[in-house]
Amino acid sequence: MSERQPVSATRPVAALLLLQVALLVVGAAWVLIADLGDGRQQTGQTIGETVLILVLAACAAALAIAVRRGWDLAKTPVLLWGGMVALCGLTLGTAGAPVLGVIVGLLGLATVAAGSRLRRYVDESVPHE
Repeated sequence: MSERQPVSATRPVAALLLLQVALLVVGAAWVLIADLGDGRQQTGQTIGETVLILVLAACAAALAIAVRRGWDLAKTPVLLWGGMVALCGLTLGTAGAPVLGVIVGLLGLATVAAGSRLRRYVDESVPHE
């Protein structure tokens, strides 16, 4: 692998990802409490949604760790993650939660912008022309 990522590039990306982890964990708790507390008896669906949200939080946390460790391979997943978050914001915005959609969309775009400053991976074992 090539040189480590500069701290000036990794710090904002890791912070944005950790913010997303925190929001996902809060969202998972909110889904669990709201769905199980309303008496709809959809326990399986609620637990499935909660687990999915927590798995996504774990993915964001793994990306944050990879970025902070300076791994060059983290750039592409960070850009893809940020793009998916931005699309989730668009979906939320058009599905009746415009304020939340704008916030999530901007968070995704900020992740893409910050992630674009990361150095890309270059396989040094492959000869370059």
